[in-house]
Amino acid sequence: MRYRRGSSISGMIGKMIISEVLNSTYKSKWRIGNDINRCTLCGRCEIICRRNALHVDRTTKTWTLNNRRCIHCLDCVMACPTKCLSQVRL
Repeated sequence: MRYRRGSSISGMIGKMIISEVLNSTYKSKWRIGNDINRCTLCGRCEIICRRNALHVDRTTKTWTLNNRRCIHCLDCVMACPTKCLSQVRL
């Protein structure tokens, strides 16, 4: 395995650990909002989500977001066919 000049395995592991700590304690000022009146509960947002942060339940007609898992990549917002998802400032 080749590494860039000046980088070491221990340095890379340190950066990974620090990024995980920052991601776990960092609280975003944004969240993904859903206009449930326009939502068709198609589930495309749930399918496209990389972190499995979204759950769509058609039987109970609910849409839930796990804010701890969400990385705010906005893939779900882009994939929504009815454009009912948006980024909302807290």
